Amino acid sequence: MLATQRGYSCGQFGQNNDVATSFARVAAGESFDHPCIGYHGSMSESKPPPRTLEPDDERIIHAFLERASAIVLENSVLDAQHWSSLVALAEELGLSDEQLRDTVNDLRERGVIKAIDLTPPKPPPLPGAGADHGAPPALERASESKPEVDFALTPPPTETVVPPPPPPPSQSPIDRFIDRANAIIAEQRGFSPRTRALLSTAASEMGLTDEEAAEALSRFESAKAATDAEPPPYGDSGDDDDSEEMAGRRRWRVQGQPPPEPPPPARKPADIYRDYIRASLTQIEDRVVTRFIEKKLLKHGTGVLSLARVYAGQIFEDEVGLQKCHLESAIVAEETSEGENDDTLSDPDVQIFLDRSVPILAEHRGITAKSRVLLNALAEELGLSQQQVENAIVAAQFRATTSKETEDAKQQDRLEGFRALVQGTLVSLPRRILTRDVEADLMRHGKDLHGLEPQFVQAAIRDVCATLEIRQISEDKARAHVELLVDSKLSETPRLSMDTRLRLLSEGEQWGLTSDEVASIIKERTRALEQTRRSEDRFANSALMAAGMAILIVFGLFVWIMFGGGRVSSVLQEVPPDEAPLIVEEINEAEIDTDWWNADLHADVSNARLMFESQREAFKQLESSDAIVRCSGYSRVVDLLTDGARTSQQEELLIRILTRTFEREPDSEAASRLLERALALIPRAENQLFADERVYARAFFGARIAAALVRQARGERQAEAVSALGQAIDYSLDLNYDAAWLDELCRDQTAERLLALLIALAETNPTRAADVHPFVIKAIELRDSLDERAVTARNADFLISFLGAAPDSWEQFGSLIEDVIDSEDRANAIRLLKVYESTANRDLREYMAGLLLRVAEVEVEDRKVESVAMAVRKSLGVSDVAMADARTRRFLADAESAVQERPVDVGKPDAMISQIVRFAYLNTLGCAASRGAAGAAVFERLIEQDPEALLGDASPSEEVENKPSPLEPSTHRFLNERLRMLANRDTTASSRAGFVEALARLTKTIPDVTPEQADVLAQYMLSRKRPEEHRVVVEHASELASWNRLRLAIADGLEEARLQPEELEQLVSQLIGREYKLQTGLPGREALRSELLRSVLEDLQREDVAGGDKYRAYDRLSLTLRQLYALQAEVFRTEIPEDATSPAVVVQALTEHVAKITLSEKLEAWHRKELERVSTELRAIDYHATSDLEQQVLLDRSWLRLQQVRVAIRRPRRRADADRVLMTLLEQDAKAANVMHQLRDGQLSILKTWILVNRPE
Repeated sequence: MLATQRGYSCGQFGQNNDVATSFARVAAGESFDHPCIGYHGSMSESKPPPRTLEPDDERIIHAFLERASAIVLENSVLDAQHWSSLVALAEELGLSDEQLRDTVNDLRERGVIKAIDLTPPKPPPLPGAGADHGAPPALERASESKPEVDFALTPPPTETVVPPPPPPPSQSPIDRFIDRANAIIAEQRGFSPRTRALLSTAASEMGLTDEEAAEALSRFESAKAATDAEPPPYGDSGDDDDSEEMAGRRRWRVQGQPPPEPPPPARKPADIYRDYIRASLTQIEDRVVTRFIEKKLLKHGTGVLSLARVYAGQIFEDEVGLQKCHLESAIVAEETSEGENDDTLSDPDVQIFLDRSVPILAEHRGITAKSRVLLNALAEELGLSQQQVENAIVAAQFRATTSKETEDAKQQDRLEGFRALVQGTLVSLPRRILTRDVEADLMRHGKDLHGLEPQFVQAAIRDVCATLEIRQISEDKARAHVELLVDSKLSETPRLSMDTRLRLLSEGEQWGLTSDEVASIIKERTRALEQTRRSEDRFANSALMAAGMAILIVFGLFVWIMFGGGRVSSVLQEVPPDEAPLIVEEINEAEIDTDWWNADLHADVSNARLMFESQREAFKQLESSDAIVRCSGYSRVVDLLTDGARTSQQEELLIRILTRTFEREPDSEAASRLLERALALIPRAENQLFADERVYARAFFGARIAAALVRQARGERQAEAVSALGQAIDYSLDLNYDAAWLDELCRDQTAERLLALLIALAETNPTRAADVHPFVIKAIELRDSLDERAVTARNADFLISFLGAAPDSWEQFGSLIEDVIDSEDRANAIRLLKVYESTANRDLREYMAGLLLRVAEVEVEDRKVESVAMAVRKSLGVSDVAMADARTRRFLADAESAVQERPVDVGKPDAMISQIVRFAYLNTLGCAASRGAAGAAVFERLIEQDPEALLGDASPSEEVENKPSPLEPSTHRFLNERLRMLANRDTTASSRAGFVEALARLTKTIPDVTPEQADVLAQYMLSRKRPEEHRVVVEHASELASWNRLRLAIADGLEEARLQPEELEQLVSQLIGREYKLQTGLPGREALRSELLRSVLEDLQREDVAGGDKYRAYDRLSLTLRQLYALQAEVFRTEIPEDATSPAVVVQALTEHVAKITLSEKLEAWHRKELERVSTELRAIDYHATSDLEQQVLLDRSWLRLQQVRVAIRRPRRRADADRVLMTLLEQDAKAANVMHQLRDGQLSILKTWILVNRPE
């Protein structure tokens, strides 16, 4: 297949041993022109960097290597028989001759093929006299054929009979391991994890230790490097028949001949190409290079010698000019371009003008004003016409640009192609690191195959690396990196195993170091470590001897003082020892790199150096160009922050340095190390808890630093930091967070994690937990991270674990047991009641019995465990341990019955209010039943009450408002926005005047404002304003006066009014609807207040509202809902504001607290999105609602949406049912025109959700 593609038959591969001879010359490095391979050049030429193969070619080569491995590895010497097998395999797979040659040479360079002997085997002896003479003619011809002298690897055979070679000596295990390693490394194409595993297995099979295998491998690498460094054989590329000349130029020594001369130095591809062009051009008689010849010669330079296309073209043009040849393409172009100007340019004066104008154009770089003057003067001197001058200038420009090309211009043309090559090579680097071996290949490629000067090559590589953000690794950096790895391994074990050495060799190769260099580094560092250890041993021995001498001297001095009678009058003074200097690795100025710093970071580091003078070297490490040194600096800054007492100013400065370096750190791994260093301060397991307050101070510092790093980072680095911080504090974080909330959350979660680890430690190691407990609690209390209720609940968990594991050690926690039982949350006492029942320690049981009976406020005749437990449970509202299931069954029975009730019509307000209270009552029972023991006390306390009794005595005759105002969220949002803009001092006067007009228009749709809204508007109306703005307020005051709460707020704010007396008179006159004269002094203000209050009372009396009795039922409904929601908040341990008078305040606090608890769980994206929606709704409700009733309705929807998320988390199978409940409510809201309907429907939907939560699976 290979031959037929080039016009040769496949039979030519075997005729006259051409293929064998050709391959021998390839292996020997000779230049030749074989019809099947067609290679011109020396194998000693520098190779170009690896080129990207086409996918089909790469697949073919991989298939060839897989099938050829059995042929090649059968014998390390490639003979004619194996070569024929490789050729046949190449034909079968469609491998080209160039690909076959490159593949075989690659195997030879890797050491897989140690030698090549393609001498054909001798044919069998011809039959003798008595033998059969009927041998086939083909056999006879084969026996008579001889290899051609020109291509033979050995001289022609002589008559001397060569004795058979001696049998190979038996190999030692090390030699066999080296041979096996050679084959394994070649088959795996270098060092890889699989290579190391195979080598380790081979060493074990041959009985070698790790040290022996590593030493043998080092010898093998050294031998291989020496073989690779030896220049390949050299041979002539011609077909000279002179055997003597061939023998003189052959490397192999012939028996009886003197040793051959050393081969000449390797020639560059450009020189070979010039010789090739020169030899080809000399054979052209007419000196005209046709297009075919031009294309053939250029293809030889680019295809065979791998020269760059631009460089090959420039060499070709130069040689054509030197040989005084002409290009057919150039002649045609000149004929086409010149055309009619041939006669004009043939004038001798014009030729003189052309010759003298070229330097002028070259000096002035074309036609300029100055060059035009010089050319015109030259034309006048020669007497040329204007037409001749123009034609000549055009010809001169062409000649100047084509024949006067400078070397710099040529370099620039070559540089473009080389840049493309460098970019294609560097893009595929696996670690985006340019090692020195790859850089050396590119340098050699640029100089030899692109003809570039070294400075252009280096500049191109630097530019491409900067563009692609690829780091250039120098030899010093590579050696430093490997030395650091070797030192770290040697610090763990004095001798390196073979696997470790292989890993170091692989790492060194990735950083551009050869195996010999890595082996040398290992030897140097091992020797240095041994010397250091010997020095330390000597120092230790010397110190031991010195200590012994000192003891003897002190003892002798003591004996002399005591018995020698010496009276010592001097007093020994204690001299403080000198502080040991801080040993820090020196950083040269050349290693400083602060280009990635900004001005703020420079200023912070400078201030830190002044503030911490003893740690100046630590901050200097941050300026190092080495990422490893910077990591050390980061660690020292973190230690500086966490060790010792620091002022708040110092803490903020050090945290700013860490956050700004983390944000701008160019090395991602170094940034990750900084984050890991901060998070490492937070304990991850119970065995990291110690009786040391510094451990827990550092834990909170670590959380604080990590939170600051998360806030400062951006993009992918921020996402990674958020994930790592969430894992450290055991909390699911995302990028949508508030900065202040994040600090508080990290502090609280760190405290929760410490307490959780403490509880786990109490179960496994109660003795150590007892020692650690006071330190953990003290650290949490100092930072006020958790409230007292939460800490008490966690202390109850700790006591349950500790007393269950070590009941005999209860006395040290006697006061803690008392505090937990006496806490406000009776659930803690109920939980410790189980410890009382199960403990076997008599003293502990007696102690806890007294505390439990005191809290329960009961007395029992005997102190039996059963009697005490029953009395305490009954007093605290827990009738039985198994009451949890009974509570759930009781709730489900009542709730499912209530759901089936028909809705009450709005025309019966009393019945509707009773139905709303019943639903809210059942919701509280469902909440308590779902919380198990935590809600047991509330359930038992509420189950015996009648929902109707919660409303109190309400007379049926009391009038109730039948039609409360429907929801108008957009209107009230508009009102709130305008009030907020009025309160903002940055709002302009003209804008405020416009807002007052807008508020006046709202009086037609909004009956009255809330007290808070009225206070904001009153403060604005009574504040000092410009006259024109005050006039606008006065004009619309009569409209605003329809809001009674506004007049009341103005009456309350008269003492703080900033208006002039006449301005206040104008405003009040409009508010009360008649002219009013203001009296001076305090009595005048009191009279004005009374007048405003009187006007409000008069307006209220004119309304037909029957006093205010119509609101009395709603007030009782509000009070009842507040009590029921307060019980639900108690179940969830929610703190309620002391001044909470409406149920809306309680519901909002409850929803926020439960949402925070839910966020701490492992959530899916949908869950988190819905929780964020709940938070958004809670913030927007104040702008939507215009009354407490409407606010309560909207808060019920947010609470229902939160319960929907909790159902989806805990009961995934019922998520669809919960979604259906919410969607049904939203559809009902869209149709409802009455707030009471919406309140009733909301409570009913919440009840359906509690049924889903409590119903068994």
